[in-house]
Amino acid sequence: MTRSIVRRTLELDAADPARFRVTDGRVRLLVVKSEIFNDDCRNGDGVIRPRFFTDRPDGPTPTGEARDPYDRSQGVREADRGCGTASRT
Repeated sequence: MTRSIVRRTLELDAADPARFRVTDGRVRLLVVKSEIFNDDCRNGDGVIRPRFFTDRPDGPTPTGEARDPYDRSQGVREADRGCGTASRT
């Protein structure tokens, strides 16, 4: 079985209504990070295109390091780290 794995983190902030003018029930989005593993590395188009070993490569070749997408001891990296490969799927 081959999968595309997506890891995301969102950092949110709930402002103190005693100090700021806020809307009840709303939070502020501070940071969004995401990593996609086993993708064909087309950055920025918002579509996940799985890369399967049986398919002929039609996208860019991965240039980054191989990482284990299930290793949660490392945080989600910034998107500008290159396009790596998943060490396991």
